[in-house]
Amino acid sequence: MAICPVEVRLNSEKEHRARDRLGVHMYNLFSNQATRMFAFGLTISQSTLTICLFDRAGIIYSPLDYHKYPDQFCAVILGLYSLNPEEIGQDPDIFMQSESIKTLRTVKISGKKTEVIHYTVGDPIYVSDDMFGRATNCYCVERRTNPGITYVVKDTWSSLMEGKESEGALLAHIKSCGIQSGIPVVHHFEELSVENDNGMHPDSILFNRKISSPDDNLLEDKRHTRMVMSPFGKTLTFFSSKRELLFAYRYALQAHRDLYEVAGILHRNIKPANILIVWNGDDIRGVLIDLIIYSVYPTHLLSLRLKVECNALRKHRAHSCIDDLESFYYVLVYICAARVGPGKILSPLPDFLQTWKTPTGGYHKFDFIGTPFKWKVQPWFGAIFETLVSQFHAILCNHRRAQKLAVRNKGELPILVASNVYSQMLSYLNEAIISNEKNEPQDYLVELSTARKRPLSRRNKLITTTVAGNRSLRKGVNYGRRA
Repeated sequence: MAICPVEVRLNSEKEHRARDRLGVHMYNLFSNQATRMFAFGLTISQSTLTICLFDRAGIIYSPLDYHKYPDQFCAVILGLYSLNPEEIGQDPDIFMQSESIKTLRTVKISGKKTEVIHYTVGDPIYVSDDMFGRATNCYCVERRTNPGITYVVKDTWSSLMEGKESEGALLAHIKSCGIQSGIPVVHHFEELSVENDNGMHPDSILFNRKISSPDDNLLEDKRHTRMVMSPFGKTLTFFSSKRELLFAYRYALQAHRDLYEVAGILHRNIKPANILIVWNGDDIRGVLIDLIIYSVYPTHLLSLRLKVECNALRKHRAHSCIDDLESFYYVLVYICAARVGPGKILSPLPDFLQTWKTPTGGYHKFDFIGTPFKWKVQPWFGAIFETLVSQFHAILCNHRRAQKLAVRNKGELPILVASNVYSQMLSYLNEAIISNEKNEPQDYLVELSTARKRPLSRRNKLITTTVAGNRSLRKGVNYGRRA
């Protein structure tokens, strides 16, 4: 376990270069210790010791002339040596039970009842490449008292915005709205706390940095949260058959519709990694995950250029439901153009996909969606997927052409009705599934006629699109509304 990386420099060398090298060590540290909350680092020269603290919000540092203050220098070194694991940034709730068994401890509070639950930690599922930001970390666990059933634990650092709810609270609200298919089941949600001599405190950026007056500080605070969920599945790009791909995609689209029309939540982060393929007995299901992003921020666009709709990239207007549906289309395009079969990636990518990765990717997408469907899907997908992609393309292309015509004639811009687009896309998907069942026979058949009934729509009401419902906690928060 790394405690405190150290970089040595000469007085003649600029301080920031040593900090940059220290940052590389810290990146490796956080990559290998994904549950690390923060970490200290030192740079030392002939006259100065600089103490650095790296966390999920960035870095703060303080220089010390150790010739002038030798006692403080000794206190820093001895302090780092003698600190307990929590005080050097280790998560106190994840520990080694033995040499080979890692244990997770959670505290579940129901009214006056407190229950401590222990899980055996398995393999990591997803570790964020980003050192700063949300730093999402997902891994498999099994409950000690119920072995054999796999759960997924999601650790993340969420921004503390007034009126904005946590992902766990959103999923609880979604469940209360009667939406049960296509979303994760939350078994436990916890905002983590750490203990010191003064008692328990929230595990947050401001607390770890010892900032007691957040009102006078410009730093955005983040809170460490942990969620235990099920089911466990694979992401959409790891499909093993056309049937898996079609069914998971359809369930994700249905879940998105229910979130928007029933719970008043707009996902705003549609990409293959956020659609899971889950087997429920003999049935294939799709699960839409990651509700923590309610809007598209510029910092996220670089890593999501292939999947984020073009208007968000071009920064023309606020993100809307139609933009999410456009992102669903780009997900299908990406898979059908970049994959040549299960587990097989085309290299190099087609030219039009490569242009989407560039800083001007939004403009290339705008041109792509505004022109007739010309490109071919990979041969493995066949005519069924080519027809499906062309049908989705026609919906968006006709709308884009109507927009261009309205701008040219200085008329009112046309508006796509979300419920109509949902119906069209789901209808095309059902047709593709039926055609695929005839061409790809299985031992079982999921009857489309017995699919779950569509929940009652609330589209005639004003509902918030970025937070759950209209509860009083969020009345003063303006995240955008739709009619």
